[in-house]
Amino acid sequence: MIQIDQILVTKQPSEPLRRYFELTIDEVHKYGESFFKPGFSANVCLTDGSSYSFIHTKEGWESCEMIDEGLGNISEYTVSFEESLNRLLMEVNMRPGKY
Repeated sequence: MIQIDQILVTKQPSEPLRRYFELTIDEVHKYGESFFKPGFSANVCLTDGSSYSFIHTKEGWESCEMIDEGLGNISEYTVSFEESLNRLLMEVNMRPGKY
């Protein structure tokens, strides 16, 4: 089963000068959506070696798989960041040929 390996925050709008930092899934749960303001972005690495870019827009969350040739399909989620991560995990674990 594929899981989240790392969440690396690349932009935090409330602290624009802060460098990249890691979040755990427990911290995502603890902070709640008030921490993840529009403009927030993070790279999420999974245990299968894939990685996804997430950005918080006014409409919700967008994610895109980061692949060698560029970017993959964009997925949109109108739920919280935590739920968006859960849905991503459900999607990747349900793909044919995975475990």
